Amino acid sequence: MPVSNWVALLSIAHRFKFTDAESRARREVFQRSPPLDSVKQISLAEKHSVPIKFIILALEDLVRRSRPLQEKELRNLSREMIARLCTAREKYVHEASRMFVSEPWLKQVASNIVGSLWPDEKAPTLA
Repeated sequence: MPVSNWVALLSIAHRFKFTDAESRARREVFQRSPPLDSVKQISLAEKHSVPIKFIILALEDLVRRSRPLQEKELRNLSREMIARLCTAREKYVHEASRMFVSEPWLKQVASNIVGSLWPDEKAPTLA
């Protein structure tokens, strides 16, 4: 089934509290290969109260991304999410500016930052 159908099912299942269908749709939308765009994943997670654990990799990807978030991307995210992402990106840039850093170390830094700003939350909230 195309991802657009899984997203539609996720929306319906979340709205009407069809737990089993919602669980399956989450897996199909957020654990697919190749993954959806990081901003799209985060936006969908916010809209449908998807637990943070499903979007950790997307958050880490945005924290590590070298180019800034675009206006069209920001329109799809809540104010709280934008604020946290900005904080995370600033912390990451600060750590990355240190001398003699390796790629695995930077990946771990991003993971630690995301873990500290999104600690075991059940679901993101909309502002």
